Amino acid sequence: MEKLKTRILLPEAATLKHLYSEGGHAGKQIQFFTGSAPYNVNRLSTVHPVLVGHSYFTDAGDSGRVNIRRHLRDTIAAYKTRFWQSEYSMLGTGYKENRKGKIPAIDCALFLAKMIHTDLTVADAAAWQLWNAYEPGNADFDTRYYLIALQANDSNTRGSFTVTKNLWAMGHFSRFIRPGMTRLIIDRDDHLSDEQSSDDVMCSAYSDGKGKTVIVLINYTMDQKQVSFNLAGSNKIRSKKSYTTTSGHDVNMKPGIVHDLSDMSLSPRSINTIVLER
Repeated sequence: MEKLKTRILLPEAATLKHLYSEGGHAGKQIQFFTGSAPYNVNRLSTVHPVLVGHSYFTDAGDSGRVNIRRHLRDTIAAYKTRFWQSEYSMLGTGYKENRKGKIPAIDCALFLAKMIHTDLTVADAAAWQLWNAYEPGNADFDTRYYLIALQANDSNTRGSFTVTKNLWAMGHFSRFIRPGMTRLIIDRDDHLSDEQSSDDVMCSAYSDGKGKTVIVLINYTMDQKQVSFNLAGSNKIRSKKSYTTTSGHDVNMKPGIVHDLSDMSLSPRSINTIVLER
């Protein structure tokens, strides 16, 4: 048992705010990751040196969501540690974005993609996990908790399953952004802030340092959007593949080829991944 390489992740904060604020015994948990703290867990060989927390109940409103993660990022930088987002589903009502009634699956998927994007790009999360893979539910509306919807009989002994748009939304990140990749800085010529881009086009990019670049684009608008990229060494790119998810029944990470990086079209309410290889 003593030779196990298993490491413990702490503190699994119930919300991101508990990491840097909130009163009571559960508040300011980041203090356990500093050399000046009497109970510095970084001194323990079995504890992985990374701060871990959940994104539950910090997803309502673009401004509030971004500000919480901005505060977390700055606090983490001050304590010289790293952050992993270890658990999230649309447990609260933030995913409704002030709407009433049932929320279509594509809108849930777009909101999930927005959450992943914000945690990675604003909070600087180095890992991201969803709460649940599958459970009984509807695949067409309010897919809040799962990637796969189960339709079981009354005794839960037989049934069927349906893949939801959430699976593809997460796949636009997890299928292509692999361990060891580094997030790249994006310089937008429209100068939109993190809050403003949350209702427009969100963009993030990642490199494996060996010639592969992955770009994830989320068009949150109801309009077709044109985007262009000015990449150093673009003349050396030998492969430009695209993957797109929309509300279309069969448009789930649909593969394609990018012909011109300087003039790309994004479908309304879509998630897109571009994979470039040199």
